[in-house]
Amino acid sequence: MLGSVVVRNSQFINSATGLGVDGNATVDVDAVCYFYSNDTGIHFSDAGSSSTVRSSGITQNTSNAIICDAASHPVIEANIIANNGGGIYCSNNSLPLIKGN
Repeated sequence: MLGSVVVRNSQFINSATGLGVDGNATVDVDAVCYFYSNDTGIHFSDAGSSSTVRSSGITQNTSNAIICDAASHPVIEANIIANNGGGIYCSNNSLPLIKGN
């Protein structure tokens, strides 16, 4: 059975990965979440289109703001992505929907 996670008004700091999404679970990140001073802000691996990151700040991460791999298809919308080692890195047939960042 696939899980569902809703993340609101949270901070993810000083970790290897701020938030890791592995598998086709439903993950909804919204309403002023902050991912900063991590190696990677958010890492999607085999995450389908039911994962969303919206209206969050993803800054000052050493490696990348967001990594999408293993055929991930998250929606990445209306975020502030700044001052990271890299922005959005995609590999292995990943096709995120990126809007208004």
